[in-house]
Amino acid sequence: MRLAQIEVGEYQVLLDSLATAEADPDRSAGDVIGNVIHPVEAVLDEFGAQVVELPEEEYRRLLSLVREDEHFEALSVFRTLATLLPIAIAALLLAYSGATLDVAIDAWRIESASNDMQATMAAAYSFGYRIAYMTSGLGLAISEWSNWHVSFLVMAAAMAISAGLVFFMKEPKAGVGRRALEGSFGVKVVNAVWQPFKDFFARLGWWIIPVVALISLYRISDFTMGVMASPLYSDLEFDRAVVGGIQAGPGLAATMFGLFVGGVTALRIGMMRALVIGLVITLVTNGAYAWLAATAQPDESWKLLIAIVGDNLAGGFVTTVFIAYLSSLVDPASAATQYAWVSSFYALFAKFLSGFSGVLADAVGWVAFFVITAAWTIPAAILLAVVIRFGPAAARGEHKFAERQTE
Repeated sequence: MRLAQIEVGEYQVLLDSLATAEADPDRSAGDVIGNVIHPVEAVLDEFGAQVVELPEEEYRRLLSLVREDEHFEALSVFRTLATLLPIAIAALLLAYSGATLDVAIDAWRIESASNDMQATMAAAYSFGYRIAYMTSGLGLAISEWSNWHVSFLVMAAAMAISAGLVFFMKEPKAGVGRRALEGSFGVKVVNAVWQPFKDFFARLGWWIIPVVALISLYRISDFTMGVMASPLYSDLEFDRAVVGGIQAGPGLAATMFGLFVGGVTALRIGMMRALVIGLVITLVTNGAYAWLAATAQPDESWKLLIAIVGDNLAGGFVTTVFIAYLSSLVDPASAATQYAWVSSFYALFAKFLSGFSGVLADAVGWVAFFVITAAWTIPAAILLAVVIRFGPAAARGEHKFAERQTE
């Protein structure tokens, strides 16, 4: 049994919070607290300071009783900068390494295949991402079965396996010249950062404006609608077990199938036509949620099934073809810099607007909200039509870069 060592003052705050909870008949403190008899006598740690040792499970139970009142503020005194600094540094390193890994994977994917194969590479990438996302919940399960130390060690071991696989990957020849940078630090920055931007602007010219606008608008419907799906299910009083079962079963299968169909469609009929299909099915599936909000009753799970499966199928399809389009805009010789810049437009703008989805839904109601999110496809469709009809090859993702090769 693992023990948590806490300061005597912190333990006293927890005891005060426990007493407050026990005095409140609505808190049910007895259902939270385990078999430990309080108060627990303090002991001396290895430095001679008085501490209280509690089983980790008991410590977590006591913390769960602390609410945002005077006890919460008193407890914050013991969460000093010295205590939180290692966590902050670890979080910063994790965020930095994760972002670096994302950029490296995107660059390798783009450099390793020709434009007409980018949809296939995007589908494979998205498959892997979805599988990793699904299995990431095991970390929480392991922490419950064992403890957080074991949980993080298992996750680190999984990353170590991935790191080992990198040594068996072939290095693409595309971009080798850019990576073999010479000169001073300033010269390297210019060649690695500024020059790729300059090349991108030169290749697209003024068409960079409608292309960036298209990138920013193409997936707004998905982002603004997706964050409000769960609140809708709750308001319609669908059983959570039913919702979870549909999402984890048919919904997940629909996502995977959509990723596959998106890759095949882009390969067979062309990427730009696949983008058009993506907008059409996004319009229809977002509209399906307006239909769900207007007509569904708590026992009509078949309507919920149609909405979730349709939305997940469209989401998988659009993910593949859109990533393929972004990848086709990028010069493989500068893939890391250019793709990071291009992809930031759709993520930043769409996620920013999605933060106001709740406000909009409250203001206009569920049906009108989903009609509005579906209507976001209209300006995206206009921009896409302009790019297809009048845009140069570079704007359509058809620019002929140097042949991508692997050793």
